[in-house]
Amino acid sequence: MAIRLQINRQTDIVEHMQWKDYIAAIADKGLSQSQIARQAGCGQATISDLASGKTQEPRHSLGVALMRIGRRHGIKTPKVIHPPHSQELAQPSTPAQEVGND
Repeated sequence: MAIRLQINRQTDIVEHMQWKDYIAAIADKGLSQSQIARQAGCGQATISDLASGKTQEPRHSLGVALMRIGRRHGIKTPKVIHPPHSQELAQPSTPAQEVGND
């Protein structure tokens, strides 16, 4: 599985990552979803939902726990973890065309 990371080469800091990629990076270190869940204090289904992208944002305490697990396993802490397509959502949309009665 390819993990999309944007790394600042001058500081070696991961700039952007999605939670599903962060979970995959932890799993690549040899941890199962059940082990990640146990260490994070949540259910395996919660980790599965994050890993699949079904859930895009964990609650704050779970996010902190996952970052702690990642750091313990040598994964660089990203500056930003964002849901997929967040850049698309930030772009202004095209205004809707008005339909008039002629």
